[in-house]
Amino acid sequence: MNLLENYHSKIEGEMLKVLPQLSNGDFNILENSDYFKDFMNFLGHQATRTKDLKDSSFSKLNLWPRFSLNENFRDEKDIDILLSVFRKHWWFFSFVFGQNYALNLLTNCNIDIHIPLINSSDISFITSDSPVVSLKSITGNGKDLYFPISPKFGYVILRDINTKFFNELCTTEDVKLFNSLIVQNSHQTYFADSESSINEYRKLFMKTH
Repeated sequence: MNLLENYHSKIEGEMLKVLPQLSNGDFNILENSDYFKDFMNFLGHQATRTKDLKDSSFSKLNLWPRFSLNENFRDEKDIDILLSVFRKHWWFFSFVFGQNYALNLLTNCNIDIHIPLINSSDISFITSDSPVVSLKSITGNGKDLYFPISPKFGYVILRDINTKFFNELCTTEDVKLFNSLIVQNSHQTYFADSESSINEYRKLFMKTH
C-alpha cells in the first residue's frame, strides 16, 4: 500500500511542473509529450480516486443480488463477502481504475478533442472533491470531460468530433454552467476563490445533496 501511496505522490509531484503553467494559461507545455502523458495520468487518477466513486461502487454492488444474471451471485452472503473484499482492498481497485482511465485518455488522445478553456468572465471557475466531471448532461456523451484548472482556466476533452458546444473563450453563462456541474457532481465539498462564489452555489449544493 505504501508503494501505491508513493506512486500517487509521484503523480502529483510530476504535476508541479505542469499545473503552475496551465494555471497561468500556458497550455503550450502540453506539446511536450512527457508532460502531456503526466497530465492525462493525473486526470485519470483525479477522476477515480474519489470518495464518491467508492461509495457509488459499493452502492451498486449492493444491488447485484437483484440484477445479476448469474444465480450463483444472488446470495446475500456472497455479496457481503464481495463487499468486504472491495472495502479492504479499495486502495488497489481505485489504483487500477485510475490507471485504466489514464490509459484510455492517452489511447484516444489523437481522436479526442482537447480544448483549453479561458475564462473571460468576471466570475471564477470553482472546483470540488470530485474535480473531473462528465459532460453527459450537456453533450449527451458520458465520456466527455471537464476539469477546472484554476479560477481562470479549465480543460475539456470531447469524444465526439461533431460536438460544437464549446469555445475556448468562456462567457459568464459558460462559467456558470461549468460551475453548476462541479457543484452537482461534488461529493461533500466544493471550493472557490471567494466567499461570494461559495454562497452563489450554496442553494444548488443543498438541493442536489
